[in-house]
Amino acid sequence: MIFLSLLLLAQAGTTPAPQKDVLSQTLEEQSAELVTVTAPSLKATGDALEHCLARACPPQEDIAASLAHAENLVIAGELQDARSVLLKARGRNSRHAAALPVPVSTLHAFNADVASLLGLPDPARIGTIDSVSALKKGLPADDPRIAAQRLRVADVFLREGRVATAVRMYDAVAERAEEAGWAEIQGMAMFRSLMVYATLAQHNSGYKGQARRRYAALRGTTQPVLQPTRDATYLLEARLRLLNDKNSNVDAVLKKMRGIRTVEPMLVVEPTIDMRKLLPDTVTPSIAQSQWIDVGYRITPEGKVADVEMRQGPKARGPWVDAVRRAIENRRYLPLAVPNDAAGLWRRERIMIVVDAAQATGSHIPDAAGPPKLRRIDLTRGPAPASAASS
Repeated sequence: MIFLSLLLLAQAGTTPAPQKDVLSQTLEEQSAELVTVTAPSLKATGDALEHCLARACPPQEDIAASLAHAENLVIAGELQDARSVLLKARGRNSRHAAALPVPVSTLHAFNADVASLLGLPDPARIGTIDSVSALKKGLPADDPRIAAQRLRVADVFLREGRVATAVRMYDAVAERAEEAGWAEIQGMAMFRSLMVYATLAQHNSGYKGQARRRYAALRGTTQPVLQPTRDATYLLEARLRLLNDKNSNVDAVLKKMRGIRTVEPMLVVEPTIDMRKLLPDTVTPSIAQSQWIDVGYRITPEGKVADVEMRQGPKARGPWVDAVRRAIENRRYLPLAVPNDAAGLWRRERIMIVVDAAQATGSHIPDAAGPPKLRRIDLTRGPAPASAASS
């Protein structure tokens, strides 16, 4: 199943408000990652859904078939069709939330994710809130999955610029998780709020006090399960140092993190791409939907990128394509927990442009409501291609 993980920036009401241009620029630098598992062909999932509906299959089967086909449509670049499938499935199955809270919640969340990729912030927000409501209808009030899903709602508010609300939600989830002993959820919430203040402190010294307190609080946790989150504070510190000082040496920064190796890739730095300089102001949400590329690459054991391969969507054009390739080629990851003579890890991702839509006055044609943003969809599945595996 595909899920969005959005770690964006925020500020709390008790601290100075950031300048809007600084916040917007930083939001564009964050990645939205969709994680995809191996799936059957588009025709196979379409046929499966059609047959399921033809025999009036049970709600759980209906939801599973709809999600699988919508996922394949997203991978195929057919976002509008994917959302149509999800909206119809939601109409058929929302009423089953009490009996099937997790499947119905997943349906709402995925529908919200696709709406976000289409540049529809209102449906994205409402759908994410609906995903929490579905869980509350069928799960005990003290189920940790409800708290975890509230973090996604906070992420949405953060993306909309309602940053004080988002940080309050992060803090509320962290407090509730600490009381209940949900260490991993506590760590996720604490890291999100730390990320907010640490990044903003790079632009406004008024945030440094909060950043230091939250850093100390997270570093001061003792639960073993939170060790990866504590290690991630070093990664965040390295990222911010490299962003703040363009003359910093990446190898020198990484040397200070010697001994931290990861099984999954953890990005330390990637050159910033200013989409406002690479795309004309006339880019509309509908035009943006056709602008995507697929990039495959290998992450070496030392955390460098090699063997970059790129496939452009049928209508992907412009200097942003080359800018993305150069940025990926110059990424640096934490060293991998693999033997030094291993090939590393192969990754493939979809890079797409998203422009939020606003209804133009006196028109039924959606107009752009903000600058273009890059979104990343992780399409990694199966082994590396022979050309990369043999490098």
